[in-house]
Amino acid sequence: MAAEKMLPLRLRWLFERGLAYVGTDYQCFPLWDKYIEYEISQQDWPCVAKIYTRLLEIPNQQLDRYFEGFKELVASRPLSELRLLRKLLLQIQKLMIKMLKEKILQMVQNRLPFNTSCY
Repeated sequence: MAAEKMLPLRLRWLFERGLAYVGTDYQCFPLWDKYIEYEISQQDWPCVAKIYTRLLEIPNQQLDRYFEGFKELVASRPLSELRLLRKLLLQIQKLMIKMLKEKILQMVQNRLPFNTSCY
């Protein structure tokens, strides 16, 4: 009985251990996918939201897919759970604005010659 209660904690620990090693790799999405899949099976929606929040801070190959997954999660959960996620949503919004600004800056820098002055 006690072992059954410890299993979710043990599995989360193993996921976190794996992510500590490869979680920021550009192609680490299979491990993140399994972690999300596990938490969805546990119906731990705040944990799923936290995972998405972490993922959206890491440049990775599936960033668009994770953003869409997060939007679907938020759209499908009851208001009582969304209140718990309000802070996470604000963090995501700030992060997306930051990423957009960085992308625009990168695009501008790539189009201008190195020694171009703006005056």
